[in-house]
Amino acid sequence: MTTQILPTTSPDAPSSVSDEDRDATQNDLSYHRVALTHARPRWWRPLLTVVFSGVAYAVLVFATGILTMIVIYFVPYLEPAMTVWAETDTFDLDTPLGLVLGCGMLALMIPAVAIGLRLAEKQSLGRLSSVAGHLRGALLVPMLGLAALVFTPYVAIDALVQWHQGSLDISITNRALLMITLALLVVPFQAAAEEYVFRGLPQQVLGAWLKSPWWGILIPIPFFVLGHTYDLYGQVNIGVFALAMGILVWRTGGLEAAIALHVVNNLVVLIGDVIGFSHATTHEVSVAAFWFSNGIIIAFTALAITYHHRVTHRGRGSEVTPCV
Repeated sequence: MTTQILPTTSPDAPSSVSDEDRDATQNDLSYHRVALTHARPRWWRPLLTVVFSGVAYAVLVFATGILTMIVIYFVPYLEPAMTVWAETDTFDLDTPLGLVLGCGMLALMIPAVAIGLRLAEKQSLGRLSSVAGHLRGALLVPMLGLAALVFTPYVAIDALVQWHQGSLDISITNRALLMITLALLVVPFQAAAEEYVFRGLPQQVLGAWLKSPWWGILIPIPFFVLGHTYDLYGQVNIGVFALAMGILVWRTGGLEAAIALHVVNNLVVLIGDVIGFSHATTHEVSVAAFWFSNGIIIAFTALAITYHHRVTHRGRGSEVTPCV
């Protein structure tokens, strides 16, 4: 792929070209170099984006904590979830409030990054979403379907093993339905937030200074791994996931595929936990689960890149080769 840098063009600047023409132009850019399309690129702008995003996140978390304390004052029933958070610095994802707060606190990274981009670079969050300047729904939807498809064999085999061992005990109660509903509402934002912060932001910040995309792919991996508390197998699995998602963002030119797998993975784990199929809060990963999970990650990455390449190639071909 040939990288083209257009330092005199701003995605937010008024232009006489159509949205389709602008999308086609930006699709010729490497994702990690898109920051250089700023009308007046400066080396310090990406660094300032990180600083402003961090400050904005701290303010949002503080404000959310105060608001939650006020709510708990009037609804004492909710207090245990905050007590667990204060004592362990984590939320109990097995409770409705713990799930909402745990995912919600992470989801706050999305507006925080949006604020950082706007203040430091006068850019919208769309710049991090993809080379098209927005989250591409036409790619996100099939990627969600693909992620669900590659997870199906794993879930089916796990269910068969548990059934054979006599340990399969699925129970769908009213509480489980509430938890599933909440998970469907908050998990997509939590997963997307992590992709914006650990994949999108590092690649474009480092890509503003360095030509190779590997800096933005590899450097965030240790930080992402440290954000999870698993045993050795689990941490290695998280590292593989982070590496694959970084490659996906670079090769597909956006966050859609990475968000799709992250969302489906987290939903499968959380929903499996609330119906008794799996245990989301466990910190131990078996050898079998380790290889199955890595297989899913590798399979999805290969299929997603192949799909994106075929769709992109077919789309460009239709633009330059008219039907006769």
